[in-house]
Amino acid sequence: MYSEDGCCLLKCDNMFLRTYSVKEGIKSIGRYAFSLSSYLRQIILPASLDSIGDWAFENCPLKHIILPDMLKSIGNSAFKNCKHLQQITIPSSVTSIGSSAFSHCESLEEMVIPSSVTTIRFYTFRCCKSLKQITIPNSVTHIEMGAFSNCKSLQTITIPESVSRICKGAFEYCESLRQINIPNSVSRIFEYSFKGCSSLVSILLPDSIVGIGEDAFAYCESLQEITIPNSISGIGEGAFSGCVSLQEINLPDSIVKIGARTFTHCKALRQISIPKHVTRIGYDAFRGCISLQQIVIPELVVNIGITAFCGCKSLRQITFTKNHYVFIGDGAFNNCESLQQIIVPKGSIEDFKELLDENLWDKLVEN
Repeated sequence: MYSEDGCCLLKCDNMFLRTYSVKEGIKSIGRYAFSLSSYLRQIILPASLDSIGDWAFENCPLKHIILPDMLKSIGNSAFKNCKHLQQITIPSSVTSIGSSAFSHCESLEEMVIPSSVTTIRFYTFRCCKSLKQITIPNSVTHIEMGAFSNCKSLQTITIPESVSRICKGAFEYCESLRQINIPNSVSRIFEYSFKGCSSLVSILLPDSIVGIGEDAFAYCESLQEITIPNSISGIGEGAFSGCVSLQEINLPDSIVKIGARTFTHCKALRQISIPKHVTRIGYDAFRGCISLQQIVIPELVVNIGITAFCGCKSLRQITFTKNHYVFIGDGAFNNCESLQQIIVPKGSIEDFKELLDENLWDKLVEN
């Protein structure tokens, strides 16, 4: 079925075809044109084609496809769920690749994005489970939400200096990703960006980064060490929660708040220095850090959230550096089985008895 001017293929009428040749002169393939062609394994596209519509080949069992050199745009979800698609070359004429264009192409192993593309849209390569390698050109400035999420075989990726924005969940659950360098052009790590990258051993954060979003590195189970640059003023809730191999992290003095769940269940974390300008430690901030042995609460801290250090079974010593009112939430130090001392400033034991649970009073020691 064609448009009145004969330039657009609107629909393939025979859904049982295994091969199909689009006639020369066709400039566009319409939305959903082949989405019901559940037997289509091969398609030949004409040199005249310049656009592929949204969902055009969704769910097709295509293995290979050659895109013509005049093609300019690939629509949203155009090849979504083409589970047998192993290889596709995007010509340099393409300037736009739609959101979810190749999502759930589970057999796709390699992809080269042409330098004519400036944005990798949301979910473009989501759940491409066999994708091991992808080349991002210097023309790309934005990697949008979930662009590579759940690419479970992706091992390495180079982000060029042209990229200024890595959005929410961009590389979430890329379980094979071992290393990634963030360029100086990026100013913020958004929420869930690298959550669940369980093979990620190291990551280099440039001085251009000013913020780390919620759960940005949560459950990066192989991450052992990370240095936070001095440019960062805020770390989102749960940013490093579940990083069970994290042994050391250096927090700069620019940090003013440690959010809720930030280091929850960082089981290998032995020591951490809370920066001197921190005023709040959120709930569950260090919950389940079973290797943490001592902690110093800086003098500007006015709020310690509920269960902030709950379950820190190796914690032996807590030091409060100044006698001032601190709100200490319920169960902040529950199940700290090895706790021997809570060191407080001289003359302040009675004040701290009002703040701490009664079962901790015998641990109080004046400095």
